[in-house]
Amino acid sequence: MKSKTGNLGALSLLGLLLLCVWPSVDGSAAAADPEAAVKDSGKAILAIDPEHALEPNRVKPVYSGSEYTSDVFFGRTTLHGIFSTGELYFYVPDYWETEFVYVELEYSVSQIIQSALSSLTFSVNNVPISSCLVTYEGGHTQAAYVEVPLTLVKKGYNSFTVSAYARLFDEEGCIDDFSNANWLSLSENSYIRMGYGIKDTGQLLSYYPYPFMSTTEKTGKGLTIAVSDRAADKEVAAAMNLMADLSTETTGDNNIRFALLSDLAETEADRVVLVSLYDNLPVWYQRKISDAAGLEEQAAVLYTEDTEGRPLLLLTSLDGDSLVEASYMLMDGERVNQEKVSLAWVKKGSADIAVNSTALSLMAAGNYTVADITDGGLSFVGPFHQEQLLYLPFPEDYTLSDAGKITLYFRYSENLDFDRSLLSVYWGNVPVASRKLEKDKAGGDELTFSMPADVVGTVPGTLRITFDLEIRDLICTPRSDQMPWAYVSEQSVLYLPASTGPLLSFDR
Repeated sequence: MKSKTGNLGALSLLGLLLLCVWPSVDGSAAAADPEAAVKDSGKAILAIDPEHALEPNRVKPVYSGSEYTSDVFFGRTTLHGIFSTGELYFYVPDYWETEFVYVELEYSVSQIIQSALSSLTFSVNNVPISSCLVTYEGGHTQAAYVEVPLTLVKKGYNSFTVSAYARLFDEEGCIDDFSNANWLSLSENSYIRMGYGIKDTGQLLSYYPYPFMSTTEKTGKGLTIAVSDRAADKEVAAAMNLMADLSTETTGDNNIRFALLSDLAETEADRVVLVSLYDNLPVWYQRKISDAAGLEEQAAVLYTEDTEGRPLLLLTSLDGDSLVEASYMLMDGERVNQEKVSLAWVKKGSADIAVNSTALSLMAAGNYTVADITDGGLSFVGPFHQEQLLYLPFPEDYTLSDAGKITLYFRYSENLDFDRSLLSVYWGNVPVASRKLEKDKAGGDELTFSMPADVVGTVPGTLRITFDLEIRDLICTPRSDQMPWAYVSEQSVLYLPASTGPLLSFDR
């Protein structure tokens, strides 16, 4: 349900020729076996001579007619070494009609790079789409544009991979194997732009949180979560659950309002989520539910319109616990996706997510897996320093509590120099943990650590995971069977609870 974005990663060569050696056009082979995908990516990348890559596309694509656009920006990233990777994740909601996707990549390169032997390759969801030469242009920032085929873009999470193959010397020299002088820096001004329209959702709950939260109003402006004027504890608890959940969808300021039903007019709302016990509802709202007797042991969740024709989501029940359970149902994206109706009944005790025992209650408390953020694991391919960024799905008012804890499950190739190979984790740019890699744990390793005291009360927005994958006696031109790799499992857990939550007030 969360629209989370994050990261950079993969390598270079002639795009059309690479398609001939990639496992499958739809990336199914990579999806079926992430470890195999990591190994195969190195083989594909090194299968073609980089000098066959094309000149970068310097012409910005022109698209017209799209009602909305959405941009996802790269973080500033520097790729070092012969082979380095970066990956950015972008999210396509179900309610979009995607009309175009393109990437503007701003970058600068080392002045001593070997242009004839260096290139970039771009991939979408593990499928290479194009490659270009890398040249030094007097130290100036360069721009390259990449048009993404819509046939490769899927609903949900997508990955855009930037892969750099950067050499300092030709076959007569091997110094670049051990140097950080062959670098390529990606500017934070680089972005993915998506143009889209909005589907006719037909008031189906399966599209929730749309239209109450959507990419057309990322701050939540115009959305009010309301409770009855006689709000009981369970009403407020259910409303606070939804407030916290929807706040993770905001970008920039959080402008979601919280109000009593009688104060609704003052909030200038154009979308309303109303949470109330049935007996506390005005008669007009009660009439929206035809079977009031059925509310004794269950809650109703109704997507309708109010008297002004504004989108209205009504949660009501005669039982307070059922009302809270209905809020947890809305926080469970998989359950909501099954509700191809406007009115759903949540039976008491039937929710897949229960407080203190399920993935969603943990997620609401700041407990995520890597899969929750990226929809998959993290792959690292190639010798030397490799890194990935996880963009954390936190609201603007989030700060880390002192209970933060992370567990990473990972594996890596056995051809490393284990005296020099290392995993490191950064909270933004602050190092928080590291671990030396060990040969006898290559098939399955684990790192668990608590967040250090100096990052408590902060929020960097990103978690950076890096691997230094060193190889003994690496020759100048690495062979595919030598490519080192590492993989962080999608089941890795990030427990990052907030030190404070949204401040709710009924003050006028």
